[in-house]
Amino acid sequence: MAADMDNLFQFVNNTLNLLVVDNDLESISLIRDLFSSVPVYSVHTAGNTADAVAKFRSGIKINICIMELGLDDVDNDEYYLMHHFANHFPIIVYTNSVSPAAGANCIRAGARSVVDKRTDLDKEKFVEKVNYFTLLNVINPHYNEAGTETLDFATRILFEKQPNTVTHWAEILKITDRQLRSIWHKATVRNARQVITFYRLFTYVFKYYKIQNFGTPETMRIFKNSDENKKQLYNSEIYKKCVSLMLTK
Repeated sequence: MAADMDNLFQFVNNTLNLLVVDNDLESISLIRDLFSSVPVYSVHTAGNTADAVAKFRSGIKINICIMELGLDDVDNDEYYLMHHFANHFPIIVYTNSVSPAAGANCIRAGARSVVDKRTDLDKEKFVEKVNYFTLLNVINPHYNEAGTETLDFATRILFEKQPNTVTHWAEILKITDRQLRSIWHKATVRNARQVITFYRLFTYVFKYYKIQNFGTPETMRIFKNSDENKKQLYNSEIYKKCVSLMLTK
């Protein structure tokens, strides 16, 4: 059945681009191996800042970046990618040189999170963190965690409450379907139904790979037999179209 589910999800393989910026081949290998078990990601690598910028400007749509500090080959600035690209894709700093000051500087420069290489890496939590920020960025590239705009609030509600439909989502927000659809279209040129469909699909796919990689045979058995799994099996064409639309806008 696992193989069947892998086949079911083939249409989302390599649809998300993860860029690793590091001159430490061991770290690159660790991250590449870790995300090879979540095949929705296509992993790209860069050994320095200039190479990373070239990758971005080549036309590859980067969905998330994991980078090391200390790479100051452009403008003598190890925070260059954060200063110039944090508004384009989420950045997670994965580094050997974490100090309270360096960590604070990373967050001020635009990084979403800082992870210390020197401690034992909790692989499950690290993958969850990458998945979360990747999905958040695709859903709402302009999301502001401290924002008070309705779009920010709607995004938070989507991730926190996981509504089943646009109508359910609007009810939680205490606005009408029409208002919710209008908010998303004006701000992102996206359809609210596409947004919630994409969110539900990738939440489901990420959960599958989490259970496959870190769960137990029993949790996988329960997951395979869930009603949600059956719904996904019968709606793959809807999801294929949604993925295409969401990742090209």
